[in-house]
Amino acid sequence: MLFYSLQETAAMTLAALVLDWLIGDPAWKRLPHPVILLGRLITALEKRSRRLKPGALARHD
Repeated sequence: MLFYSLQETAAMTLAALVLDWLIGDPAWKRLPHPVILLGRLITALEKRSRRLKPGALARHD
């Protein structure tokens, strides 16, 4: 597990905010935002795993 100092964490956060401000969201017309693509991939994989092994992901309280 990686641990970063407060200064490293602050620097990475600042860098991410500056990059987001400079670049912003992609302006693609044909492709959705990358986070939406990842969500769709996760949903598809979850549906497939449920078909392969029904009940395996069910919660048992």
